[in-house]
Amino acid sequence: MPLVEMTLMGRKYSNFSKIFIRRSLEEFTHYFEIEMAIDASMFRLEDGTLISAKHEEVLIDFADRRLLTGWIDIVERIVREGERYVSLKGRSKTRNLVDCPLTINANNLTLKELADQAGKLVGVKVAKRSVQGKPVREFAIQAEPPFEPLSVIARQQGLMCSTDSYGNLFIIQPGDWEVGANLVLGQNVREYKETQDGRNEFSRYVVKGGPDDEGQVENPRITNQLRPWEAISDKDYASLSCQALAEDEHRKRMGISCTVKLQGWGYGVDNAPWVEGCRVRLIAENLQGINDNYVPIRATMVVSSVEYTVNSKDGMISLIKLRPMEAYR
Repeated sequence: MPLVEMTLMGRKYSNFSKIFIRRSLEEFTHYFEIEMAIDASMFRLEDGTLISAKHEEVLIDFADRRLLTGWIDIVERIVREGERYVSLKGRSKTRNLVDCPLTINANNLTLKELADQAGKLVGVKVAKRSVQGKPVREFAIQAEPPFEPLSVIARQQGLMCSTDSYGNLFIIQPGDWEVGANLVLGQNVREYKETQDGRNEFSRYVVKGGPDDEGQVENPRITNQLRPWEAISDKDYASLSCQALAEDEHRKRMGISCTVKLQGWGYGVDNAPWVEGCRVRLIAENLQGINDNYVPIRATMVVSSVEYTVNSKDGMISLIKLRPMEAYR
C-alpha cells in the first residue's frame, strides 16, 4: 500500500508530484495542497474528473492512519513543460465554522456544548475526546462565523479549539499527552531553527473585568515604545482571574519558538505521524552560535504545528514547530 493515499470521489490516488499539508494549533482548520500528473481525459471539466472536484470530500491517509479529512476549495489545471497536472487545495471540514456567518443564542452551555450547537448548523462534529470546558452563561453571535468567539472562550478557559484527523472540532489542553519519541539534533533532526517573533508581542497587557477588577503586566523586553494590548474578561466563561489572564497573554505572546526539519512524516516502529498538540522531548547538544554559552538544550516542548511535504528534491519532509510549555499553560 502507498505510504500516502488520497481518497476522492470514490477513487484512491497516490501518484503525487507535490504535497503540502499544514496542521497547526494556531489555525482553526488544517490546510492542504496536492498536485498530480493526469492524462488528457481527466483534464476536461466533466463530472467524475479531478477537475470537477471543487467542494468534494477528500480523505488523506499516511501509513494506514487518517491524517486529514476535508473539502476541496480550489482546483487548478496546470500545463508545465508539455505535461498536464491538477492542483487540489482545501481545508479540513471545520472550514465551515470559519467561513459561514451564523446566528446563535444560547445560555448555560459548556464550551463543548456550544461548539456542538454551532457545528450542527454546518455539518461539523465535535470530537468525543474534547475537553468539556466551563459553562457559559450567555452566548450570542449575530451573522458572524463562530470560530473566533469559540476560540476566545477556549483561550480564556486555558484551552484551544483545533481540528482532529477526521475533520471534527477538537477542544484540547495543548501538551496533555506525550509522544514516545525524542527529537534529537544530529539523529532524526536534520535542521534546527530558533525564532524570536515580536509581531504578537506587546509592551503592556491589560485585562479588565469590571470597575474594580483589572489585571496588568509590563513586558520588560519592550521599553522603547508604547505598544499596549487590552482585553475584556467575561466572567461568564473565564476560568482565570484578570491578573492571571494578563500573565497568561504575556507568556503566550513571547514569540519564542523553534522549528526542526525531519526526513519522513512519522516516528517509532509503526511510523505514527507527528501531530500538533502533543509534548515531545527536544535534545540539541551542538548549538554553537545559536544557543548562548553553547548550553545544550534538553527541554519538553509542545508541538505547535506540523507541515508535511513531498517533492522531487527532498522526498518526504516534516517541519515541526515547537513552543515552550508555558506558551499554552
